[in-house]
Amino acid sequence: MRSYDKLRLFAARASLAVVGGAFFAEGVRHSWRLAAMGALVAGASVLLGRRSALSQVLARGVAWAVVLPAAFHILLAVRHGYAPGFAVVAEALGAALALGLSRPMLESDEAKREFAPVVLRRWLLASATTAVGFGVAIGRFATELLAFHITGPAIAFGLLAALSTLAGVGVARMRSWGVLAGAAASAVAVAMAPVVDWALLAPAVPGLMMVAAVVMGRLGVGRRDAASAIHARISRDAEPATRVRVDADLDPAFDELEAAPPSPRRAALPHHGSRDAT
Repeated sequence: MRSYDKLRLFAARASLAVVGGAFFAEGVRHSWRLAAMGALVAGASVLLGRRSALSQVLARGVAWAVVLPAAFHILLAVRHGYAPGFAVVAEALGAALALGLSRPMLESDEAKREFAPVVLRRWLLASATTAVGFGVAIGRFATELLAFHITGPAIAFGLLAALSTLAGVGVARMRSWGVLAGAAASAVAVAMAPVVDWALLAPAVPGLMMVAAVVMGRLGVGRRDAASAIHARISRDAEPATRVRVDADLDPAFDELEAAPPSPRRAALPHHGSRDAT
């Protein structure tokens, strides 16, 4: 890793760690749930420095769980003529900065080896990260409901959070049960939307993306591009072989690619009835 990349990654991790520290400090004074969120964000800053696809999906999902609710809060404040709080804006910017600076980690060699679907790699990474983000955000909301003894909705939201997070982890690990969990999370979100709020259709999107990726894979969408990329990589990495020119009346079996010199045993064998190659 180059010095510039190391500095960039350090800045991303530091930015997310500062956000986690701010959450934790505020939570110590006001709420253990906020402190727990701060600890989770701080843990995500550690995962952000790892090259594996699963670590990146988890870390980026937690960061998105900070950015999206904060952005929604800022939007509501501006819409109603209020200035959003400095802490909310700073936390959103810090998490967004971490997401932007750490983006190249998704394309590291280790991440590509660990997460290498035949097609739609970026699509599936986006669906897994979004699923984890929704899972963390909804789980945080479920704990708030539980704190106010609103048990029924808290259980429903907790189930949705668990399924969404499980789907993100499963897809990042390239497991089929991840897609099944995503489909289940989408079904729960769609069922809850008419009862609670139509905004709950948003958490159904990652699961639908996962299912759509499977369908498109079955239909062969993107397979030609993937095959072309593999062929280009092989053509670039392979060493050109040397064609051995032989006489027309020789045994066709000798008309082959000479990839390596013959072994001493083969060279010692007599070639009856053959002539020198021209």
